[in-house]
Amino acid sequence: MAYLIDDEHKKQDEQGQETGGPEQVIAGQSGAMPASNSGSAPQAQAGAAKQPSKSGSFTNLMSYVGANQDSGARMGTAVAGAVKAKAEDATQQTTDWSTNSGTSVAANTVQQDTKMQQDLVNDPTKVDKKALGAQLGATYTGPNVESDVEGWGGVNQAYNQVDDRVEQSRGDLNQRTGLLEEVYGGSAYNAGEKRLDSFILGTGEGGKAQLKGIQDDYGGFRSNLGTASNLFTGKVSEAKATTKTTAEKMADAVAAAKLKNANILTNATNSANTTNAANETAFNDSQANLKKITGGDRLSQIDALMAAGISREDANLLFRQGNAIDALNIISPTKAKDKLAGDFISPEEKAAQEALWSLLNETGNFDFSTSPTEDAPVTGSNMPSIKELISQSQVKHDTNMAATKALVDAAAAKSAHEVKLRQEERDRQLAEQARIDKEFAENMSSGANTMKAPPESKFGKFMRELFT
Repeated sequence: MAYLIDDEHKKQDEQGQETGGPEQVIAGQSGAMPASNSGSAPQAQAGAAKQPSKSGSFTNLMSYVGANQDSGARMGTAVAGAVKAKAEDATQQTTDWSTNSGTSVAANTVQQDTKMQQDLVNDPTKVDKKALGAQLGATYTGPNVESDVEGWGGVNQAYNQVDDRVEQSRGDLNQRTGLLEEVYGGSAYNAGEKRLDSFILGTGEGGKAQLKGIQDDYGGFRSNLGTASNLFTGKVSEAKATTKTTAEKMADAVAAAKLKNANILTNATNSANTTNAANETAFNDSQANLKKITGGDRLSQIDALMAAGISREDANLLFRQGNAIDALNIISPTKAKDKLAGDFISPEEKAAQEALWSLLNETGNFDFSTSPTEDAPVTGSNMPSIKELISQSQVKHDTNMAATKALVDAAAAKSAHEVKLRQEERDRQLAEQARIDKEFAENMSSGANTMKAPPESKFGKFMRELFT
């Protein structure tokens, strides 16, 4: 049992008066022992008669505290253990929250897909549309502040409990009772017991040492929560930066793919244009040779036939046979069919381009509204699809072919007409020669030996000159 001087007894003792009433006995959880005036601490005997208090007979407080050093230390150890348990619980909650928050941040961080970036440029057929869209539209959607992660409220509450107990350890007799209630609390633990134990805990060296330990160990405990918060903020910032870089790098890959595609189309278009221009030149040369053959002198005609690939010997033979004009049937000028840009793009390149256009169209990163023109050549921003390019080239090809056909048809018609006229002239001359020959034969058979030879026909003269 422990004797605690209440305010009235203390006042009377200071005035040197006897209380005349019974001594107040308060049993603390510490099992505190009373102290005599001489400093000894005899146990109160059960059933012993209470002696009236006399001035100077009340417990000397310091002697009382000294007698209960062990009890104060035990209470301090128990209280410190309770605070430690709270701190450990807060630490575990912080660890769990940090793990969960890190997992959530990582799950919402969009990492770069470098293989997809390379495939988009080199082989778009390997790229998935949905995955490409996710990379191009990469946005961090994870937690931004601590409270976005479940459990943050509980973590703060746990730290508040530790902070409250540290403050109680620094407080007065009444404030320290909060520490004791947690350890010894119960319906039987009355206010007097709490005050007695708090007095012993906060006054004796053993108890004070334990209280100071609480303050030293956990006075800055909340900084651990600040560290966890800072780590979380750093992870969020890093996640946002990583996700932003992912979108930017994939956009760069799209630009590179467009440029490569544009270069392929541009080179193919240039090759088609160069080939078609060469064919145009060859056709024009053939047309010029045709005109020489049909309308020039003999020497020019022979040169024209030779330019068309006929040897001089064969050209002379044609003239000797009177068939130079018929050479049109051999070298009738025809214009090679226009080449299309698609003719200069490999099947693999075509498949890759079609895949790229499909991908970019699906993800909203491609504008088909514009097409290349002479004033606005093919670029990454206005490149057409092969289908569009072929369509444009086909229209031009059809136009050229129609014009070419008209020229050829006209030349053929003119040549055919001239051949017909010449044939008719040859037939007339042959008929005339046949008539003359017949007439000469008839005259010879009738005995008109003195008759002169028939005059030479123009055809005969042509044949004589041809072979002389």
